[in-house]
Formats: sequence, C-alpha cells, structure tokens
Amino acid sequence: MVISQKGLKGQLELQPRRSAEFEIMELSVEERQGVTFLRLCENITFSNTREFKDVLDQTVEAGVVGIVLDMEQVSFINSTGIGIIAAAFNSLKARQGTLVILRPRPEVARVLKIIGFDTMMHVTNDEQKALDFCL
Repeated sequence: MVISQKGLKGQLELQPRRSAEFEIMELSVEERQGVTFLRLCENITFSNTREFKDVLDQTVEAGVVGIVLDMEQVSFINSTGIGIIAAAFNSLKARQGTLVILRPRPEVARVLKIIGFDTMMHVTNDEQKALDFCL
C-alpha cells in the first residue's frame, strides 16, 4: 500500500500489513473538513482485497464519520471488494456516518447499480457533492 497523506495532521496513520501472497495496494489519503478521501489508484482484485479491507477497517476504526471512496481509476472490482465496501458502509452508518462513492467508471457504476449500492449510499461524480453528503 502506498499512502500519500495530505492534511491528516497525524490523525490517521494507516499501517500496511504485508504478505508475500498479496500485492501492495496503491492509494492516497486526504482529509478535508473532517471527511477522509481515499483515492484508489488501481483495480480491486483478489491480489489486493486484504489490503483494501485493512485500509477501510483502519479508517473506520480511527473514528472518522465520513469516507469518500474515489474510484475514478478503478475499472474492475471483484465481489470481495463489493463486500468490503458494504461492511464499511454499515459500520459507518451504525455511528451516524456515511460512505460516498465518487466518480465510478461506467463499468463499475453499472455493477454498483445492479447490486443496489446506488439506492443505499450516495454515488456521485461531483467531488463537492460527495463532501457535502458527508457533512
């Protein structure tokens, strides 16, 4: 996992859990107005779902109440990745928090619509709207 932290002021320190069997996930983390933006820089596949889960779990456990998952660079997400997003959404919802999916590519947006994510959480292409949904 490659992490670029902008504006976090030490509030969120994600620790990579490495394994020889899995790739290191590339993403960046930014905090704005108390909302954490996770910008994924690659597809979510078998080789990196463990890292993806670790990142979302650590972010939720850090006590954030708003996560924007920027999926602009993701053209594929497997069923495990979908489950990881659903679990993070439910954890945040239990704390009156929210998870927003930002800029999904058409092929990912189609999958999200088929499984009903667009009816249970906010999915938008507008970064300001994503931030507003979390505030």
